[in-house]
Amino acid sequence: MVVCSIRKCTKDYVIPGSSVVLFTGTVVTIPIYSLHYDEKYFPSAKEFQPERFKRTEKVSRVYLPFGDGPRICIGLKLAKIEIKCCLANILLKYSFSRCESTEVPLQFKPWSIFLAPKTNKYCTLY
Repeated sequence: MVVCSIRKCTKDYVIPGSSVVLFTGTVVTIPIYSLHYDEKYFPSAKEFQPERFKRTEKVSRVYLPFGDGPRICIGLKLAKIEIKCCLANILLKYSFSRCESTEVPLQFKPWSIFLAPKTNKYCTLY
């Protein structure tokens, strides 16, 4: 899963409703998870609603499943196939369950670049 999309400003830009200026050459990180779960763009984001991805829907403009556009890494498809094969092998040999300290629903750190749980309660495997 792509966690963030990175873009570079090609011209100076003032963020609407603020005095913040992004100058040419500034690197901007877009947290995709936060964007996809924003109620402004995706009402009831945690519900599966395939009709929201029709080309006629306004929200399709903010959907970034891979994040890097047409020039994405040429090895992405191979990497995805390899990850799926590894995951299938792991799932055939092991079973998984939640531990008691796992929060349900899981809350994420709101200002982290990486998708990380809000609390540091981790289960250890023995």
